[in-house]
Amino acid sequence: MNAQIQPKRSLWLAALGQRKVWTRAAKIGLPVGCVQSVINQGDVWWHHQATGLTLAKTIISPLVTFSVALASAAATWVEKQRQAAPSEETCSRSSGAAIAINGTMTSTSNPSVPQNEIVQV
Repeated sequence: MNAQIQPKRSLWLAALGQRKVWTRAAKIGLPVGCVQSVINQGDVWWHHQATGLTLAKTIISPLVTFSVALASAAATWVEKQRQAAPSEETCSRSSGAAIAINGTMTSTSNPSVPQNEIVQV
């Protein structure tokens, strides 16, 4: 189970190291968060009735939206990486090669691969 968790964790860490992921999150999350702050606290600021709590809400709102956008951008990056690198099972099924393993010949049903060519592993 730990072997399955580690690749997922390393992909997510790699995603968070990508400048493109952070840029996308900033382009989407911060403007939307600022609009959300204006909608939610704009009238309080307009009437000069802002308190410390209003200030905190005004600052936190864009950060929360940015965090959601960051998670979404990272998830998109991870998904693209998984699609770009097929699993070992997919590779073994689609390789189209005849392979001899411990003297036993295994081949795929790909008609373009000559059946008399054997590759020993």
